[in-house]
Amino acid sequence: MQQDILERYIAMGFTPKKKTANEWAGPCPDCGGNDRFCIWGNGEGKHGLGRFYCRGCKVQGDAIEFLRAIQGLGYGEACRDLGLTPAAPSGRRAAREPGAPTPATPAWAPKPGELPNPRWQAQARKLIPWAVRQLQATPDALSWLLAERGLTPETAARFHVGWLPDDLYRDRTAWGLPQEFKPNGKRRMLWLPRGLVLPVLDASGKPARIKFRRPNPGQDEPKYLYLPSLPKNTAPLSIAGTAAAWIVMESELDALLLAQEAGDLVNVLALGSASLRPDAEAHARLQNAPLILLALDFDDAGNKAAMSWWPEHYPPEKLRIWPVPEGKDPCDAWRAGWDLRAWIEAGLPPFCLPARPVEIAAPTPRPEPARQEEEVHEQHQAPALDAIGPCPPSDDTPDSPPALVNATGQDAHRRLSRPRKSKPTPDMVRSYKSGRRWIQAHLDDLFAHGWTRPSLFRAGQFKFPCGGWGLAWASAWGKPNVGSVTIAEDGTVVFELNEAGRVVRQTVQPR
Repeated sequence: MQQDILERYIAMGFTPKKKTANEWAGPCPDCGGNDRFCIWGNGEGKHGLGRFYCRGCKVQGDAIEFLRAIQGLGYGEACRDLGLTPAAPSGRRAAREPGAPTPATPAWAPKPGELPNPRWQAQARKLIPWAVRQLQATPDALSWLLAERGLTPETAARFHVGWLPDDLYRDRTAWGLPQEFKPNGKRRMLWLPRGLVLPVLDASGKPARIKFRRPNPGQDEPKYLYLPSLPKNTAPLSIAGTAAAWIVMESELDALLLAQEAGDLVNVLALGSASLRPDAEAHARLQNAPLILLALDFDDAGNKAAMSWWPEHYPPEKLRIWPVPEGKDPCDAWRAGWDLRAWIEAGLPPFCLPARPVEIAAPTPRPEPARQEEEVHEQHQAPALDAIGPCPPSDDTPDSPPALVNATGQDAHRRLSRPRKSKPTPDMVRSYKSGRRWIQAHLDDLFAHGWTRPSLFRAGQFKFPCGGWGLAWASAWGKPNVGSVTIAEDGTVVFELNEAGRVVRQTVQPR
């Protein structure tokens, strides 16, 4: 009897959770996680043996691809294992001439955002303001937002956050969606679940997408749901102000919290998931930004995207990986008592900070002739506040110092050289994964000895080891002869490396 994907997945030692009548979810055999690996059974797939998809590493396919990608079998071997006949070759490939370059992989190109159909937008324009009024009239929901997510009622109203007090069911065709039918022949309605309403509007204020956050989902049920639209729109939430730099994260609620706490310091972009990419409009804004703070969730999917995809598509000299000081996301750090505004300020170079008035304590003037007093007053008069502005961005690294002006007023300054690429190498990524496991197990002790989350996990701006790389990037983690790793009384982390006839100790001190 043929085994489908679900049976083979269970045989590998995994216990998937049933999410719907035809969908199961569990850890990915390749990249881990908790429920990112989705399996659909009941005759789905090319051969009726199911299909699968991982939201983390993006591997997907039918039963043959499962055996090839997950268990490492060849095509013919996978077909024989499933009792299938391998497909005959469709033709011979044109032979490549010796020395000819390998065809390049198509470069990533951002997709232009396409608004949903007019019917969908018309219904959304009715739903969004009605849901906003419902939230402002529901004290319990406002209290939860303030206590659990740090959002004030004013912030919720400003960004059109709404509330559905009950599940709603609407006609799909009224929203411009095709009519669907249940197995019993009845019409399938469009489900608008009870909970928070998180809309995304485009630059002109038109609804682009709507996301729901359910307060009490059932076991194995999703907490977040997108409202279906046609065409499908996955536009990120973009909150742009007068700031120069951008910060990129996953959650929309985290983005609203940062816009509330530090919206004058940084623009905010919420992707919705670590696997989603910026659309054309967001990509253009990031390209023009002098600095990008990357603060994806501190989990496997977020770390993988931060260390691989983002450094490959944005210049490393303006991309700074900036994880939260504690927890998985900004809201976790806020709950733990961290000042999110100070965290943002610590990641911004001087030229990205807004100008502040400079107060000068002037000494008591000495009595002088009137003409000379007027000259002295003109020489020492402070410039008007509107003349003080942020330093313009330069082609140098964000950490470059401002220009130094000599006594004669000429620009006599030296700038740091352009930083080398700080993209982690494969060996560094392996060391980081080993180091992170040890650090996570000893996190409380490290914090008690003066370590901070940036000093533990930060990725530097310059080529390793220069530029302030965190402890997790230490090369000792990846050495095969590393023995014990201990924490000294002063917080120094001590690596003991077993070499021939001796023990070598390497130390890293908290910064």
